[in-house]
Order: sequence, then C-alpha cells, then structure tokens
Amino acid sequence: MRTSLYCGKLARLVVVLSVTVIYLYHTQWWTLLLPVQNAAPTLAPIASVTALRHMTSSHNAFIQRKPSQGAYKEDNVTALSKPSQGTHKEDNVTAGAKSSQPPLATDRYIIYYCKGACGGWADRLKGIAIAYVIANLTHRRFGIKIPDIPCPLREFLLPAEVPWDLPDSLDLQSDAKMYSRLDSVAFYKSMPSVNFSEVFTARVALFKANLDYFDLLKQNALYERQLQWMRPLTNDQIFARIFHQLFRPAPRVARALQSVLASAKPSPDHRLLCAHVRFASNSEVLRDTTRRHTTAHGHTVLHFLHSLDPASPLYNVTTATAALPTSYATITADLPLSYAFANAALPPSYAFANAALPPSRAKADNYRFFVTSDSQVYIDQAGEVFGARFVRTSGQFVHVDRKGGQRGQEVCEGFTKVLVDQLLLARCDVLVVSMSGLSRQAAYIRGTDSGLYCILMTGQLVQCQPSHLRQLYHVMG
Repeated sequence: MRTSLYCGKLARLVVVLSVTVIYLYHTQWWTLLLPVQNAAPTLAPIASVTALRHMTSSHNAFIQRKPSQGAYKEDNVTALSKPSQGTHKEDNVTAGAKSSQPPLATDRYIIYYCKGACGGWADRLKGIAIAYVIANLTHRRFGIKIPDIPCPLREFLLPAEVPWDLPDSLDLQSDAKMYSRLDSVAFYKSMPSVNFSEVFTARVALFKANLDYFDLLKQNALYERQLQWMRPLTNDQIFARIFHQLFRPAPRVARALQSVLASAKPSPDHRLLCAHVRFASNSEVLRDTTRRHTTAHGHTVLHFLHSLDPASPLYNVTTATAALPTSYATITADLPLSYAFANAALPPSYAFANAALPPSRAKADNYRFFVTSDSQVYIDQAGEVFGARFVRTSGQFVHVDRKGGQRGQEVCEGFTKVLVDQLLLARCDVLVVSMSGLSRQAAYIRGTDSGLYCILMTGQLVQCQPSHLRQLYHVMG
C-alpha cells in the first residue's frame, strides 16, 4: 500500500518538473543571467531633422585635413580651408553636449551685427568668431549682418560649412535687441563664469564685440563639455578653425586673388616673400591718428626682405645677432590701460631676424615680393626696391570703420582689396606682420610658424609664432 502511494507522488512530481522544464525552455530563462552591458542600449531622444542638419553642416569642419606647410599650392582659390598645425581633430563645436540638451531653436538667433563704429575688418572678425561660438553654446541660429558696408557681405565672402545668411522674414527692427560689448574688459573678464543664456535674453540678439575671448572662455565650467574641442588649441588655431568654417571667397574676391596668384606663385618652385606694415598716423588713411609704426620701421622690413633675395648683395647677410630680453620689457606700445597685458615671459629663442631661405631655392627668378600697407607711398617704395618681381593688388586701401570721404562702390572696391591682401598674406612663404589685426589674423589663417617674423613697436624685427602675437604686441585680440 505504502509503495503504491510513494509511486503516485513520484509520478506527480515528475509531471510537474517536466512541465516546468518545458516552460522555462521556451521562455529562454538563462538570458536573465547574462551581464547587464549586453542588453540593448536605451536610445536617447532624437533631435529634430532641422537641428541635426544644422549641427552636422555647422561643425564637422576639419576632419581629415592636413596642416599647412607654408604656402598653399592649390590653384583653386576656394580651397582655402587649412587648419593650424597641431589642430585638434574634434570638430563639433558643441562636442560633448548631453543628449538631454534641447535641439537648436529655430526662431532664436545670435547675430553679429555691425552698423556704425565696430572697428576694422580684423575687429569684426573677432566679434564674428565669438558670436558664432556663443550661438552654438546657447543652441541658437547664427547670422551675420554688416549694413555699413555698401555692398552685401555675400559679394565678398560666402558661407563655407556654416550657413550664416538670415531669412528675409526676420525683422531686425522690431524683433531684435542690441548687445554691444565693444572694448568691454568686463565682458572679457566674465568669460570664465558667464552664462550666455542669462546675458542674451532676447529672441533675436544683435551682438558686436572686438576682443579675443577664447583664452578665458576655455576656463568656463558651465560649458566644459561643449568646449572640449577648444582646450588643446591656442587662440590662433581656434580663430583659424572658425574662420575656415564660416567663410570662403565669393567670385568677386576669388577672381581677384587668382589673378594675383598667377603672377605671385605661378609654380610650386616660386617663393612669395611678404610684409604688412601699418603706419596709421603716418599713412593716408583718413581719421586714423593712432601711431603704429614709423618710416624707419618700414625701412627695416624692406631691408630684411631684401636680404632674403638671391639677387641682392645683402643675400644671406645676418641683420643682427643679439637676442631680445626674455621679458620683452622694452616693448612699450601706447595702448589703453585696459589693453596693458603684463610682459609675459616668452621663449629666449625670439632672436633678431637672421633667417635665409634654403640655398636650393636660391634662384632669383623664382622669388616674388608682396608688400601691403595703409601707405601707398610705402607700397610704391617697395615696388622700386623689388622691381618686376614685385606683386601688387588692385584697389585703394580702405579702413571699413574710417572711410573718410570714400563712398559706395569705392568702399566696396577697397574692401575687396583688404580681403585679397589678407588672403594673399596667408599664402606667403615668408611673412612679416606688424601692429595690425589684419596681418596677425593672416598669420593665424596661414597655419604655420615657419617663416613668420614680427616688426615690433620698438622697430626690432624678430622671429615669432602665431600663438605669441598677442603678448608681443600687448593686445587683447
């Protein structure tokens, strides 16, 4: 009897276990024991198609590009985008932004807007650069509007990777608020802690500024992840990257640049030696009374370029050998106190210029010289020194913020010359820069330390690097 009872219980247990095993087999119970990281990832919310298109086209700028090695060799003048040496490979200006951040606001803008006093073209480029970064950090659309130039900006420059045109439907008279930060040291000093969304509260923010803010902005913890791309770069590299993201020459400028390059660098063996000397109060530019350089400084520059000319008796003659003081204590530029940087210690290798081009290139016919200035008299003097090998750009120099009696088409032609001169300086094998934002930025765009020299406010000519130009000239931009 007991044996029959035990057998019945055992049979029922076997049935229950069999059913259980079959059920667990079909439910694949063992998947519950796999590590958590093998589970399917949770997808973050997808931004709007418009926002994704903007972020992709706006910020993927310099992937797979090679650093410049001196002058550009392309014949196509629209192929200007060259990063500075050592540029970081991360190109998304909003790199590191959390997926929970809102997509780009389609109706909110940061617009670089210049009407009236904004500074020269170099000052405007500095304002455009910081406006672009602010637009990205605040997830706004970016635009550029410069109504005080008689011709539209698109006649000179076109958008490169980033669209900066404004829709016709945008009413800047009633929808916008102006935020002017020209020469504002307070705005500059606020960079490590500023919350731009609290500063620019208007739906359409018109903005102008004229300093170089990136050294302090990189310290801002609020935008730490968005600014990761910026931290390994020097200010000149940051500027060059943004410039190439925003601009390419329009046909008007491209044709003029191609025309001069045909004589300046007709072959890869040709070498272009250049200088830009800004005299200001000694120049023919109206209403510009700020002293920059003297006639003697200009002669020093011509003497130096002449010493690099194989056709010159000065060829390979060292102009000086004494090293400058490491502290650069002798540099005494007459600038506003707000611009008075402390004399930063610079490498002692900043010696007086004594360079010569490699002897293998020492063929006089392969040398061309380009000297530009705010003084036509000085340009003509340079032309007399270098003769048929001297390269000229057409047009009359114009300072876009000090036009004097220049009007209309005359200003447009002068602005074309400014752009062509700057882009040509960026292609020179040897470049001498002066106390001018125009040539400093050309050195940034040029993207190499090789062959770069500076004529200082003391008249000394030294080898220099793009990353040190602000300290050398005691400027904030």
